[in-house]
Amino acid sequence: MKLSFLLSISLLLSTSCELMLGPSFETKKLNLKTIENKDVKIEIYDISLITSGHQIVDLTDKYFKETTTIYKAGENQLIDVKMRNDTIFLYTKRDDMHFYELAAVKYDYTIQVVPANRTKK
Repeated sequence: MKLSFLLSISLLLSTSCELMLGPSFETKKLNLKTIENKDVKIEIYDISLITSGHQIVDLTDKYFKETTTIYKAGENQLIDVKMRNDTIFLYTKRDDMHFYELAAVKYDYTIQVVPANRTKK
């Protein structure tokens, strides 16, 4: 009886950890916004985890059908995303914010972070 109880608890704990952290855990893309041209697609969205939320920007190469996260930060840090020629501009609220992930160049596109205090009005 004790053994089956302990096995049940350990199975529950290992399953819940896998759901929170493992590759089988899927999140919904909230507030999804898409920007496209003939070469790439940009998806800007929020995810909500149990303890926190994040803003994510994914870049997809349409030719190779490969997707890479080019930006990931805490929620409410990203104001807007714009694409001009071969540059992607990420407009953020502050210049001292912490990035979890940021790619500088991907699929021949340059990614530039533009803090709100540096934008022209």
